Amino acid sequence: MDKVELYERKIEQEAERLYERYRDQMDLFEKSLVAKVKGGIQPYDVYALGRQLEAFDIYKAICEEDGNLNQLGKIPNVAYDVITVAYGTSVVPIIASVQPM
Repeated sequence: MDKVELYERKIEQEAERLYERYRDQMDLFEKSLVAKVKGGIQPYDVYALGRQLEAFDIYKAICEEDGNLNQLGKIPNVAYDVITVAYGTSVVPIIASVQPM
């Protein structure tokens, strides 16, 4: 097995984990512009979106530890949906899927 196949398998496994963890956002993402243009969501898209959602989880945990979570206001209530919509309407994943950056 070469490095590319190994990398693809790792992405697919991580995408499965992220899909399960953020199922509501992935269901929303399946209705997005990116999914429609690509004919469905791909493991790379699930991975990229899932990692963005995880990054917010880490940021939120840091704010909780510092006691600053209340300073975020209503952001934690809508952050997952906003991140999902922003990724799902961006043209970057569409362009990057056919043209190397």
